[in-house]
Amino acid sequence: MIINDISTVDLTSYKRLFVFGCSFTNYMWPTWADLLHAEMPTAEFFNLGKSGAGSQFISSMIVEANQRYTFTESDLIIVQWSTYFREDRYIKNFWETPGNIFTQQMYDETFIRKFACIRGYIIRDLAIMTSIKYMLNSLPCSTVLLSSIPVDAELKMIDPDVNIDDVVDLYKDTINSLQPAMSELLRPPGNNSVFTWVATVHYSDPTNNKPLVHDYHPTTESYYIYLKKLGFNLTEKSSDFSNEAETILNTIKTRAEFEIYWPIKSPTIKIL
Repeated sequence: MIINDISTVDLTSYKRLFVFGCSFTNYMWPTWADLLHAEMPTAEFFNLGKSGAGSQFISSMIVEANQRYTFTESDLIIVQWSTYFREDRYIKNFWETPGNIFTQQMYDETFIRKFACIRGYIIRDLAIMTSIKYMLNSLPCSTVLLSSIPVDAELKMIDPDVNIDDVVDLYKDTINSLQPAMSELLRPPGNNSVFTWVATVHYSDPTNNKPLVHDYHPTTESYYIYLKKLGFNLTEKSSDFSNEAETILNTIKTRAEFEIYWPIKSPTIKIL
């Protein structure tokens, strides 16, 4: 069952929490997913987010998780769909998720010129999202569908002349099933940039010879604001968690320090 009114979600009533997405879901510091888990500490937590992931990886993880764990009425499933122009591939027992096809380092220019199609990516992703919507709506679990950005946000940045009006119209029910985009809820007033949040993190990365990285991922405090604006009923559990994480983020100077406070964890779920 897909939940439209998030204010009706009782986080304490679920025994398992499954979350799916990209680096906005699973990253070097706590995200919205970790904040929700803080509200339901007795629930098993399965975080299947992966940096750079797009709809191909996310949908595969959702189906595989259900195959292995069989979603039930005591499960809360939250999917945060990523941005649209991504190429995920399973190669040699590993999911390669390099992120936006136009800014990544894995696929060369020949591949991009031959295969990268803005309109095609949106058609592909909305079809995948629609399939997953129908699947999850047919299962007894409770499901919340989130989105990182509006469907046309990146298109306006890359090639505003590409027309997707007919695609949006065809998949309007799927688009309407998504909660308001994170970028819209966190963007400061008067700022039209897609990835501009209430707050971001700055640190140095000596391994890549970068004296200062302006990381575009929201801080934990920003994620907390995001959840509140969505309508989740949060308590001091997540508020305290957010404040503690924010204090740490304000002291970190280098990339290596993140793992001191939030060690990289092995997947909490077996995947192919």
